[in-house]
Amino acid sequence: MNPRVPRKRSPQQVAWLAALTAGALFFLSQELLLGHPERWQRISPWAGEHVMSLARDRAVLYAGLQGGGLMVREDGEWSLLAEVIPHGFSPVDLALAPGEGLLAATTGGLYRSLDGGREWEAVVTGAHLLQVSVGADGHGIAAGPGGVFRSVDGGRDWEELSRNGLPAGADPYRVLRLDSGGYLLGTVGGAGVYYRAPDGNRWRPEGEGLHRGVRVFSLLVMPDGALLAGTDRGAYRREPAGGEWSVVGRYWQTFRVLDLALDRARGRLWAASDDGLWIAPLTPEEPLPEQWSPSEAGDPLLASAAWVDATAEPVMATAGAVYEWSPDKGRRPSMVAGSLLIAFGSWLILRAAFRRRR
Repeated sequence: MNPRVPRKRSPQQVAWLAALTAGALFFLSQELLLGHPERWQRISPWAGEHVMSLARDRAVLYAGLQGGGLMVREDGEWSLLAEVIPHGFSPVDLALAPGEGLLAATTGGLYRSLDGGREWEAVVTGAHLLQVSVGADGHGIAAGPGGVFRSVDGGRDWEELSRNGLPAGADPYRVLRLDSGGYLLGTVGGAGVYYRAPDGNRWRPEGEGLHRGVRVFSLLVMPDGALLAGTDRGAYRREPAGGEWSVVGRYWQTFRVLDLALDRARGRLWAASDDGLWIAPLTPEEPLPEQWSPSEAGDPLLASAAWVDATAEPVMATAGAVYEWSPDKGRRPSMVAGSLLIAFGSWLILRAAFRRRR
């Protein structure tokens, strides 16, 4: 029996095979070398909706609207609950209380919903609030020009903390509960930052080093215990041992830093400002941010960003609309088109070369 002799490929087949190989190699090189760089991508569906706040619980995302409505995204699908906050108050901040539903800090008080934002009850009335949060231990805090409030039962009942020590013109804006059990308060006016001991009833000024008439919009504790404050003239830091505040990053005194968020998983810090969102890398050698870089603009995240959350993936932000920081796969169609173009061009060149050899 004669051994089977493999059939020789025709020049046409060789040209096609080489062309397809060239196109595939181009696509793989783009995929491996460039990957999918992350960027801000808009995920909210309706144009003109101004989102004030976000809260998320695994697959469910809640977005509070300036007009008092609520957008809900579940399993990737959005629904709109129009004007659900009583009296049309704007839900400036949202928080999920473990086992106690959804909380909304509004321009007219604090409200709670037990059915995903369809029905609400007032738990604090008549107070202009800008912030609310509830920890895993059930300790809740809320703050705004209307006062500072706390809850020890997951957000069912609230009590107002005394303003003792706060001068006239120092309006609460942001409150932070420390691991020690004390409270750190950021204010608009006054010293800017005040501290209250766990068992105390008086706020003491802690704003040494901040500029006069400071507005403190955000407060954050770093992993090493240092404190960060976002102000109307940039971000400031204070060492764990205390002392004066010092500015973070060069040229930052021209920015209003409206929010700060720590991304522990990736070792970086986010800052929301009037000029979009900024990133600062954090390393064991540099546990505090020194150099800020603008994040890629996205679609079109060039306006003022008011809120950023990095407690889970993906990182999310509000800048009018809702954005998420996720891999940009929008380049893939152009990569496919480029691969096909290279394959076709390679085939034309090879076909012409074979013809000349005949």
